[in-house]
Amino acid sequence: MSEEYRNETLPVLQRLNYANPGGNDKCINHQPELFVETYLHRFLADRILSGEYRLVLITGCSGDGKTEFIQWLESKRMGEEVSLREHPVGRYDWIEYGDKYFCTLYDAEMTNEEDEQGPDDLLTDNLDDFEGEEWREPQCYRIFSINRDHLRSFLERKRETYPRLHRCVLPAIDDVNPDPNPALKEGILVVDLTFRSLVGDILREEEGLTDGCIFTKLVEKLCSPEYWAACEDCDAEGYCPIRANVKALDPASGTPVAERLKMLLTAFHYRRI
Repeated sequence: MSEEYRNETLPVLQRLNYANPGGNDKCINHQPELFVETYLHRFLADRILSGEYRLVLITGCSGDGKTEFIQWLESKRMGEEVSLREHPVGRYDWIEYGDKYFCTLYDAEMTNEEDEQGPDDLLTDNLDDFEGEEWREPQCYRIFSINRDHLRSFLERKRETYPRLHRCVLPAIDDVNPDPNPALKEGILVVDLTFRSLVGDILREEEGLTDGCIFTKLVEKLCSPEYWAACEDCDAEGYCPIRANVKALDPASGTPVAERLKMLLTAFHYRRI
């Protein structure tokens, strides 16, 4: 590549790598340019913001959209300014929305080195309403994102401090037969994204959700020509593997690659369940 030419798409792609030394904000934050609406955004957001649940736990594995959903709630629904480039570990906010207060907590399993807090401290500091068997009236509505394994481990270690919370939340994150009802009866919503299907077509016409699966919508977004305009004049355009993959994935190209990938992911999904 010539020295005078710089492809601005390249650093964006590098930041999709979780281990990129130059930053990984493109893989852990809400990305408006690649955002696709899901059932979680369309249906649950209104119920969460109405105050129906005193505690919302968005759980799952790394990179499955837990923090993204909370950032979307803050920036698009609550009108809060959210930094999308820098994602502070263990960030939490108090937000006034209408006549309600919400406490949002990102990555509750992480440590906050600036405040010398350990991975349990962020949770214990924000779960004082749920200590013991007799819960206090909520000071606010809480929305947390947390890795499911750490959530399970935390509740097991702290079951004497949070016995009632332990009994109602653990069934919702069971590996084999998750049961959200004990938590729902206590006003707690546990959303485990581990079980979310990327390839299941959403067909709920009564709720206006008829626009296909997450995978298909993501591929269409990713292959949008405006994202790759800088590559047209790039010296490496003819032999760049990333550009070749995008062209092959693009449904407009007529190749069956995207559909075959969807079938492969569907097979993996059914093997898991």
